[in-house]
Amino acid sequence: MGNGTQAKLQDLGFNVRQLSGVLITHHHIDHNEEFIPVYMGVCLAGGKTEVIGPPGTRMLSDFTLKFYAEDIAYRLKRRGGDVAKLNTPFVSEINGGETFTLDQIKVTTAKVNHSIHTLAYRFDVDGKSIVISGDTAYSESLIELARGADVLVIDSGGAIGRKGGAGVRQEDRQGNRAVDAVGRSGNQGAHSTMREVGEMAEKGGAKKLVLTHIVPGEVDKAATLAALSKYYSGEVIIAHDGLKVIIP
Repeated sequence: MGNGTQAKLQDLGFNVRQLSGVLITHHHIDHNEEFIPVYMGVCLAGGKTEVIGPPGTRMLSDFTLKFYAEDIAYRLKRRGGDVAKLNTPFVSEINGGETFTLDQIKVTTAKVNHSIHTLAYRFDVDGKSIVISGDTAYSESLIELARGADVLVIDSGGAIGRKGGAGVRQEDRQGNRAVDAVGRSGNQGAHSTMREVGEMAEKGGAKKLVLTHIVPGEVDKAATLAALSKYYSGEVIIAHDGLKVIIP
C-alpha cells in the first residue's frame, strides 16, 4: 500500500468495498503510506475486509480509528450512516508460519529476512499458486514457501539500472552487488542481489519470476535478465503498475 495504491485501484475499476483482505508484509513507510486512507475507506464502505500483518498492524489500525474518529463520524453522517454501527475490519497479527483461508484462498505465510519483521505470503487456489516475497534478503524460508509455485513475485533489490539512473543500483556481471547510484555498497542484509534472487527462485522451483520493488530510474532490462539467467532457468518479468500475469 505504497504511494499511488488508491489511484491504481481506481484505474482498474476496483473499489475498496471489494477487498477481501489487506495483507501487509512489513511496516516500512514506502509500503504503508496509503494504509490509513485505504483502511478508512474500508471502514466507511462497510465491507467484510480482514486486515492481516506482522506485529504492529493492530496498533496502526487502532491509531487510525482513534486519530480520525471525528473525520470518520463526519463522513458517515454525510452518507446517512451511524458511527455507532461502524463495521471495522477484523485485524490479525501474525509472525510467519501460519496458514489460513481467506475468501476460499489458502494463504500460507513465512517470515523472511529484512531489516524489520517481514512476511511473505503464498496464495493457493484451484491448483494455482502465487507467492509474494515482501522485501527480503536471501531467505531459506522463502525458498520453501515458493516450492513449485506458478509465480514468485520477488523483491528485486532494485534491478540493474543504467548508468546515471537516479537511485538505481549497479551490479557486476555476475549479478553481485557493486555500488549503486547513490554510492552505497553491499545490501546491508535488507535486499537480495540478482544472484540471490535467481538462486532462491531456482531452488524453490518457481515457474515464473516477477521482479518488483524497483526503485525510480531506468532499468537495464538486458543486463538484469542476463544476470538472472545464470542462476534461474524460468521466465522473468520486470513488473510495472497494472501488470497482469496469466497462469495457464
